[in-house]
Amino acid sequence: MKPLSMPPAEPTRQAGGASAALISAVTALHAPASLTNSPTLPSAHTPPLPDSAAGTDAVPLGVAATIPLEETLVCEQREAFVRGWELYNAHDCVSFGAEGDSLTLSVSAGGQSSCSFDVGILFPDPWSVVLSEKVRRFDMGLLPLLSLLHEVDLIELPHTPGLPYLEGVRVAHRYANNDLLHQLWVTPFGPFPGADDLHNTRLFNLLETEHKCIFMYSESPPRDARTHRGAPLPPVRRRRKRNVMRGAAVLIRALPLPPPPSSPPCACASAGCRFSVHTRHYLSSANGFANYCCAACRDGKRYHDASCQRYTYNAAAPPPWEAPRYGLVDVELFATICLPVPRWLIPNALIRWAIPRILRMNYGYFFKLNDQFDNSQFAQRVREDSHGFYRGLPWEEIPGGGESLLRERRAC
Repeated sequence: MKPLSMPPAEPTRQAGGASAALISAVTALHAPASLTNSPTLPSAHTPPLPDSAAGTDAVPLGVAATIPLEETLVCEQREAFVRGWELYNAHDCVSFGAEGDSLTLSVSAGGQSSCSFDVGILFPDPWSVVLSEKVRRFDMGLLPLLSLLHEVDLIELPHTPGLPYLEGVRVAHRYANNDLLHQLWVTPFGPFPGADDLHNTRLFNLLETEHKCIFMYSESPPRDARTHRGAPLPPVRRRRKRNVMRGAAVLIRALPLPPPPSSPPCACASAGCRFSVHTRHYLSSANGFANYCCAACRDGKRYHDASCQRYTYNAAAPPPWEAPRYGLVDVELFATICLPVPRWLIPNALIRWAIPRILRMNYGYFFKLNDQFDNSQFAQRVREDSHGFYRGLPWEEIPGGGESLLRERRAC
C-alpha cells in the first residue's frame, strides 16, 4: 500500500539542555504541529503520515488497504505521529545523570542473554518525570512483540511479593487496528496507590524508510476525562489512581542474527560438568558464555541455573546450534509522565533497588514467549486474526516467516 506524499514537519532538535528540550516536548504534546497545508485525504486511501525528521512517509501498521481508515482518523493519526516524532527528537537534548535531579542505571538481563537495559530518569519538577530507556538485543522477535502490543489481554507477567506488579491489561476501545486505547492495572506498593491507567497507543510502519523501525506513540486522556475521542472511559478502581502519560515515543528495530559457528557445540569447560555448552552461546558471548552451559558453571557454582539446557554432551552426536526463530530487537523509549505522588516520596535508593528487580523479573517471561511463540495463545490469535491486523503487516520486513501462521488458519 502506497502512502500519499505529505509536507514534512520541522524537527525539534535544539541545544540548551534538558529545560529547552522538555519545553519543546511538552509544547509538541499539547499544541500539535500545524497541518493546514496538508491536502484533504480521501478515506479510501491509506493515510500519509510524514516522518518529521526525514520527510519520508509513515504508514499505519496493520491497516490493510481493504480496510481503509475514516478521514477523521486519518487527521488524528497524522497529528499524533507528528507529536510523537517531535517528542522522540527531543531525547538527544536531555543529559541524564549530568544535570538537574536525574540518575542513570544499566541493567543486564543475566542468564544466557546478552540483553541490556540503559535507563535514564530526570525529574524536571516535583510532579513530573522524563524517562529514557534503551534496550539492546532484547530476546523478543518483531512478530511476538507486535502480538504482545495487540493482544494485551493475554499478558500475564510474573510478580514477586513486596514489589508492584501488573494485574491485567485490556483494550478499552479500538479506534483502528493500529489505534488502541489500553487500560492497565498495577497493584498498590506500600504507601503508594495502585494504577488504573488509560493509554491511547498508535503503531506506525517506518520499515521502508531510513529508520527501518516500527514506531509507537502513546498518550493518556486528561486525568478527569469522562470520554476520549468519542469513547466513554471507565471509572477508576478502588485504591487506584489514574496516572497521566503526557507522551511516550518508542522505536522498535529488528536485528539480524549472526551466523552460528562452523563447528558444533563442545563440552562445558566447567570441571566435572557433563553438559554441552549452551546452544545459543554465540548470541551472548559478551557475557562469557562461549565455553559454558550456564551462568552458574561460568561463575564456578556447584549447581546449574534455570538457563541451563541440560543437554548431555555426546561428541558423536552434538546438539545443533539454535537461534530464536523470530530474532531479536532493539527498543528505544522516551516518555514524559505525570507522577502519582511527589518526587520526595521516591528516593533514588528505592529507584535503584526496584527497577533492576522488576526488569529481570519480567524478562524471563518475554524470553520464554519468544522461544515458544508458535504454541502460545498469542500465535493462536495471529492465526485467527479476527480484526485483520496481521493481514496488514509488512511480512516481507518481519524476520521468522510468521506469515505461515496465517496460512495455517486459511488451510483449516
